[in-house]
Amino acid sequence: MIYTSEWRHRFEHFVDSIDIKISLPFIELGINKNILLKSDSFSKISAKIRKNEERSIDVFVITAHNVDEITSIDKIESDHECEALTEPTNYAGGSGANTAYILARFGENVEVTGIVGEDASGRFLAKHLADAGINVNGLLVTNKYATGHTTTMVERSGKRFIVVYPGANNAYADEVSFDCILEKAKSSRIVHLSSFVGEKERLLQEKLVQTLPEHSLISLTPGAIYAREGLDRIKALISHVDVIFLYKEQLGDIVRNSSANSYISKDDSHGLMEAYFKWKEVRGIKRAQVLVVKDNLGRSEGIIDQKFLSVGTGTTTLDKYISPKPLRKGTSAPAVDTTGSGDAAAAGFLHALLRREPLERCIDFSFAVAGFVSGKTGARTAFEDPHSTMILPATGAVPLLGDPEH
Repeated sequence: MIYTSEWRHRFEHFVDSIDIKISLPFIELGINKNILLKSDSFSKISAKIRKNEERSIDVFVITAHNVDEITSIDKIESDHECEALTEPTNYAGGSGANTAYILARFGENVEVTGIVGEDASGRFLAKHLADAGINVNGLLVTNKYATGHTTTMVERSGKRFIVVYPGANNAYADEVSFDCILEKAKSSRIVHLSSFVGEKERLLQEKLVQTLPEHSLISLTPGAIYAREGLDRIKALISHVDVIFLYKEQLGDIVRNSSANSYISKDDSHGLMEAYFKWKEVRGIKRAQVLVVKDNLGRSEGIIDQKFLSVGTGTTTLDKYISPKPLRKGTSAPAVDTTGSGDAAAAGFLHALLRREPLERCIDFSFAVAGFVSGKTGARTAFEDPHSTMILPATGAVPLLGDPEH
């Protein structure tokens, strides 16, 4: 089993170092069957996992696929000529793809869809996911466009500047069979969506979530792209989702760039979540939801010193809010790069949710996975084994899946 790999020992050591009380055996031993059924919002969501237990796929992920070029720099500021501290390095990326990769490393049965170019970058991305045990039969290949990529600048504080070149990702809606992804989604315990740059792809996701039965469990990482649209513009998508993963800045954008802005009573995560659920109430959206918000890291000079997740649950009101908590005095963890830490938080939360763990343990595991990822450069590097290929080779000599030499 992949979970016996060397990264596991590093992860266990990290969990011990930050004094998070996670009983790791629950990950291996399976579902927690001691959870009592309750009527609160999170329990309604958890009940969907139980109802979908016999489905053949644990998580089906619809995501953009990119190669991330990451450079560490001294400072991100307007009109500032920054200094590169490292050479640019290419890593496998794509928000939902990162989440899928980590879920697979924890032993979940994961399938992904999306599209890459018929080029070295596309072959690299497909192989990287397949090597983690992910079913990539639904990953399309096109010869019309190059594989998507991003250019990311990361400063010491963790602040990032990202430029997205969507490439092949913008062809996904035109190339994919809706019936095929609908069938896969209906066979999955969780359907996880992440953002695309193209409007056609977002409309495709909207059509999918509106077509799926009510008991399907759907999670979404809207990213900066969808968040900037605001709640009113993405209502058709977000109203059919159960779990939403956001950065604090994205929570602000998604609320302020919509009619929910008038409901803000306090300009913090709690106040923004209250406005979000008030917006749901006004529009008659009664689906139980969980918002998992990654706050600013609460760190100085590359050190994590607090559990940086805020979580809210509810239907038409914010029923429960859990704020970030400081780590025990004298406890901290290194934070080298926050690229993909939000995707890692999503993976940790969904993995614990699949095990029907209570909300507090889902949060703790989500934080632990996100913090672990932040200790390395690249969204997946922390979960790599020493001899695996995590960086795009300079020659690009990576075989296509299905090629005789693969």
